[in-house]
Amino acid sequence: MTLPTGSLSMSQIAAELGLSLPLSLQHSWVRALAQVGGAACDFNSLRGKTGTFNGGCPSNVPASFITFPGNPPWFGGTLSEMDAFAAGQGNQFQLNFASAPNWSGNIRVTNQTTGISALFNVKASSTQWQATPFQANLIRSNVTDTFLIRPSS
Repeated sequence: MTLPTGSLSMSQIAAELGLSLPLSLQHSWVRALAQVGGAACDFNSLRGKTGTFNGGCPSNVPASFITFPGNPPWFGGTLSEMDAFAAGQGNQFQLNFASAPNWSGNIRVTNQTTGISALFNVKASSTQWQATPFQANLIRSNVTDTFLIRPSS
């Protein structure tokens, strides 16, 4: 989703971030979405911003990664791909950005087709988050699944 560039409400901002009302413009997630740093946060700084990805992504054979068509925006960065790979203690997922988002917290990725989700709670770099443990059917082979990506606690 992307917030409108015209009229904007707190309920739209809450929905974009997966939060509930009441919500303050000073909430850390709202400030990160607005990319205001230490400056005052207002509706103008939130217009046209994207804090949720909700869309279809084709997987590859074998089911080791998906790409985000068109590198969609997310917190001022752009999503690139999500992949599964073998790590020291087992398999894990990595979420990659083509450009760094203005976000440093956890990220929840949900495959809305299968209902499987993973919490990406290790920020490996400004453009990479990792999730363990491995969740079967988060990425499936040779299909287009719908994914929801939002910030998480």
